[in-house]
Amino acid sequence: MHLRSTTVRILFVAIACAGLGACRTRDYTGTRQAGEQPVAKPAQRIVIPPPPAKHQGPVEGAWYIPRAKWSVQPIAMSNITPMGRKPYRITIHHSSDIALPNGMQESGDPVKVLQYIERTHMLGIGKNEPFACIGYHYIISADGCVWEGRPLKFQGAHSTGDNNIGNIGLCLLGNFERHAVPAPQRAALISTLDRLVKTHGIAKSRETIVGHKHFKATDCPGRHLDPIVRAYADGGR
Repeated sequence: MHLRSTTVRILFVAIACAGLGACRTRDYTGTRQAGEQPVAKPAQRIVIPPPPAKHQGPVEGAWYIPRAKWSVQPIAMSNITPMGRKPYRITIHHSSDIALPNGMQESGDPVKVLQYIERTHMLGIGKNEPFACIGYHYIISADGCVWEGRPLKFQGAHSTGDNNIGNIGLCLLGNFERHAVPAPQRAALISTLDRLVKTHGIAKSRETIVGHKHFKATDCPGRHLDPIVRAYADGGR
C-alpha cells in the first residue's frame, strides 16, 4: 500500500512539473517501510524558458528592423517633440556628412554604423544642439535592410526646424556623391517610399518627395541618389 502511494505521488509530481514547464521541484521520495528498496523516480526534464526578448512595443508589420534590435541608447524624452500633424512629406538623405571613425565603413556592419550615428546625434556633434535620438525615422543599409530610427510619432531632426513637422526622414547609408546606389538599397528605397506614400496618403510631387537639398545648400542626398528621388516624385520608379 505504501509503495503504491509513493508511486502515485511521484507520478503526480512529474505530471505537475510537466504542466508548469519551467517550475523547479525539490526531491520527493515519499515514505517506505524498513527493508523496502527505494523506488526509482521517473526521469524529469526541467525546461527553463529563455528570458523575454528586448522589445519596445508592437512593430508595424515586418518590413523594418525595430529600433530595439540595434539601439543601445534610450530616447531622451525630455528633448523630443510629437510629429505635430499627419505625415505629408518624405525627405531623403545620405549619410556621407557623418565622419565615421577609422576602420568603420558605411557599407559595413549597419548596427555599428547606426549606433555611431545615433551617438553623434545625441552628443550634438556637428549639430546646433544634442538630439533626443537618431534624427531619421528610417535608415536603409547597403544590403537593402530597412531599420527603424526615431519612432514615427515624433518629429525627426533632419530638415531644420519646422521643416520637420509632418516630414518623414529617410536616410540611406553611403556617400552617393561619390558612389552609385547599390541595387538592393535602391530597391528597398522604392518599396519603402511606396509603402509610406500609400500608408499616409502622401502625394507624389517635388514638394512632398524631396532630397535634403530642398531645404538647405547641400549636396545631400548626392548626385547619384538625387535623380532617383526626383524620378520617383515625378511618378516614375
